[in-house]
Amino acid sequence: MKTLHFALLFSIGLLIPYVSFAQTHQNHQPMKHFSLLVRVPLSYSTEIAAKAFPQWQALIDDWKAKGIYVFSFAFPGEGYTVTGSAKNIKKESVLSDNRRVVSQVVIRAENIDQAVKLAQDIPVLPYDGAVEVREIPQPLTFVKE
Repeated sequence: MKTLHFALLFSIGLLIPYVSFAQTHQNHQPMKHFSLLVRVPLSYSTEIAAKAFPQWQALIDDWKAKGIYVFSFAFPGEGYTVTGSAKNIKKESVLSDNRRVVSQVVIRAENIDQAVKLAQDIPVLPYDGAVEVREIPQPLTFVKE
């Protein structure tokens, strides 16, 4: 009888967290991934970057704690462009409104509106920076027949 009583309590102990998890997550939409392309003006210096770094660190730590942050990386230096049918190669940054892309941050959010709201916390904005927010679509899966 003690074994049956223990088994029953053990089963209930396993079931309670499952029911709690199911109730907590049944009404939530699955999180989507968004790319935040971070741009800074050509005047953005290493001094400004050093000043913004603690804000970046605090933001990333906060997003990690909330499950928002996926990953990020910087683009140091210039890149290369390949253009046209001649496939010309040139070492340069492609500018948009005299700003160049310096990093990419991938986050989780329920929708584009939430992702745009999160982008408003990016530390380069007070220095005339810009953030382009794009949803990352689900990858295509090809089935071989």
